[in-house]
Amino acid sequence: MNKGRNVLLLKIVDESTQWAFSCRLRQPNGMPAKDVKVKPE
Repeated sequence: MNKGRNVLLLKIVDESTQWAFSCRLRQPNGMPAKDVKVKPE
């Protein structure tokens, strides 16, 4: 990810009446990403 704003595009496939997604943001070393803010638009 770049410093500043990044766009995350998700493809969601609805194979039933309910849907959900999960996303894991990691650093290159596998540790959790730090200082991440999420803003759905």
